[in-house]
Amino acid sequence: MTDSQNDNEFIETYQTQLKVVEDAILRQEEEEGIASAELRQLRSDLREALSLFNTVNSNNDDSIIILDDSEPTPCVTLSSESDSSDDEDETDEEIESSIVKDIAGTNCSVKINCPVSGLQQHNAVVLSMESIADNTVRVLFCQPTRLDFKPCPHFLNDSCRFGDTCKFSHGFVISVNDLLEYAEPNYETLVVGQKVLCKQGTDDLWKLGAIESVENDNHVCVVRFTHFNALEAIPF
Repeated sequence: MTDSQNDNEFIETYQTQLKVVEDAILRQEEEEGIASAELRQLRSDLREALSLFNTVNSNNDDSIIILDDSEPTPCVTLSSESDSSDDEDETDEEIESSIVKDIAGTNCSVKINCPVSGLQQHNAVVLSMESIADNTVRVLFCQPTRLDFKPCPHFLNDSCRFGDTCKFSHGFVISVNDLLEYAEPNYETLVVGQKVLCKQGTDDLWKLGAIESVENDNHVCVVRFTHFNALEAIPF
């Protein structure tokens, strides 16, 4: 079974769990007038897990990501400081809740130092605010190049048994100031010799390569992968 099939099974499981919880909430509301806080929190957690998992997977649908050496643009950062006089009466908890809601699910990119390939920029999505005081967030990578970069579906549902020893990613903590703009693929700029990342193989990991030829009419380019010197036609 491929990782993509596993991902689909996880999504179906979350959707089934969410349906069961929503039905239970509806019954409690009909019988008691209000559902328990535990059920409502579980519904919220399942919805968030599904939303984030779908966001990561939708960004993972691109077949080629161009590696651009130009200086990336910083992402818009969030601040707990308010510019509105109406917000002066907000409590710290209300301000924190507003910031968390604003930044969760944001597409971005970050630079990560890899022992093999050095400093690389990776597209990511913000999972959550890690610390308001330290101005840090937890991000998941959209085009994972290593197994420990691939998001752990069980972690998104708070059901991973392995914790810090899990071979998959539970997210990376990044300073908000280090968030960069998401690198959208621009297939019109594909040229021979260009360095790219491509999803290759059954593990759903992205591999480094260089373009050997481009067929714009057929929307296909031939990529030579760096680490195993193989040629493969990649649709775009």
